[in-house]
Amino acid sequence: MNFDGGISKERGGGSVGILARNDEGVCVGWWTKWFPGITNPLHIEAVAARFAVECGLASGWENVVVEGDCHGVINPLATGLVEPSQIGPVLLVISKMGNSIQRLRWSLVRRIANVPAHCLAQYAKVESTVSFLPQIVSTVIMADLPYD
Repeated sequence: MNFDGGISKERGGGSVGILARNDEGVCVGWWTKWFPGITNPLHIEAVAARFAVECGLASGWENVVVEGDCHGVINPLATGLVEPSQIGPVLLVISKMGNSIQRLRWSLVRRIANVPAHCLAQYAKVESTVSFLPQIVSTVIMADLPYD
């Protein structure tokens, strides 16, 4: 699962995008959500990570790799060393929720590897919930698939 967050100062909130793929790279789910009042970039990234875990739990997945491009969120979750900070309470909630998933792994990825989730987060700034995969995200996913 890839996650990303974005903020909109104009709308006064933050948006998140989650894209889930199976082990073959095939898209198996996507989610977007708008969070009014969250305008701090690090905070919305932490909220996006929490939303990714919530989506994984709701889907009943037992083996989940969560990927994001935010060091400040991924590193504490991957190491289990959550220190007191502005996002510390959110990270602690994520850690507790993650215990309900049989195998949960956190992975820091380069921004280029997170483009589909980024596109969904940007789309969610305009459309709070997405019931269809926007064309731009479909195009990015298709371009990313290996061809045999």
